[in-house]
Amino acid sequence: MGAARLSSKLRVRELARQTVWGMRSATAREKGHDLGTTRLLSGSGRSGTTWIQEMATADSNLRPIFEPFDARRDVRFGVLPFGRYIAPAEEAADVHSAVLPVLTGLYRSPWSDQLSTPRLGRRYRGRLIKDIRILCSVGWLAKSFPEVPVAHVVRHPFDVVHSGNALNWSVDRLDFLLEQASLEADHLSEQASALRKLREPWERAVALWAVENHVVFRTLPQAGARLVIYEEAVRDPSSLAPLWDHFRIPLSQVGDADRPSKMTRPGSHILSQGARVRPAPIDEEMRRSGSEVLALFGFDRAFASDGSVDASLLRALWKDRALSS
Repeated sequence: MGAARLSSKLRVRELARQTVWGMRSATAREKGHDLGTTRLLSGSGRSGTTWIQEMATADSNLRPIFEPFDARRDVRFGVLPFGRYIAPAEEAADVHSAVLPVLTGLYRSPWSDQLSTPRLGRRYRGRLIKDIRILCSVGWLAKSFPEVPVAHVVRHPFDVVHSGNALNWSVDRLDFLLEQASLEADHLSEQASALRKLREPWERAVALWAVENHVVFRTLPQAGARLVIYEEAVRDPSSLAPLWDHFRIPLSQVGDADRPSKMTRPGSHILSQGARVRPAPIDEEMRRSGSEVLALFGFDRAFASDGSVDASLLRALWKDRALSS
């Protein structure tokens, strides 16, 4: 197939997709716009957040709002660039006014409504927002909007980075994080020097995961947030019961855990085997250097170099670091 013909087919396909998303957005209407009917799900990209969102919104009459805080797609979120740190006690009035329409369900866009189901004559009774760009500000969101229950999804960072690399997610944002003086002062005083010396892309990608999740663990309040461990959830979907209770979703309205997410990458073993845990195929040197990076934050205790996850240790880290109020 010639390059011109292939390019034309891709343009047609993209136009069709945008048309479908636009129709979904146009029909994504809600009965009310109370913050009390909002749920918020965060997690690094490739951590299973879409899989969780799809299960949660399958039959629960909750509107799925997919990764809305993307400044590349909507300039109003330029005040919240990917990785901006906002301390929980900060006012951040500019961000507050930008995110409020999303949190109340007044915001609609073809991109963020792509998982919505056309509902002619019917209205959603609430919304579940999931986003991968707010890890350094999700503590602020939880503090600023205490009515909104929050959950954070974690997956072994080696699998997260490997999956992202397979999709050519190669944007290195580590320097942007380290340039934020308040972030370093609040959370990275012990790690910043070592992080600045990292040069290998693999190590920097693992460090990026570690910094963002370290901030989440230290800023999300225990009272209003829950931790979801991807590996535990795929092995035993019943372990998600506390999450459904936290989000006030009856078990009878939860979707099929064996159904692959729409974001599952082409060629993934999940497409043929369902949701399964399989360690990333990386060499021993990468495992060793990655573990050294995780050790800067104490994450190596829960995320072993062989790809296994100690859920009990991870929950202990969560409990030890999370804000108590």
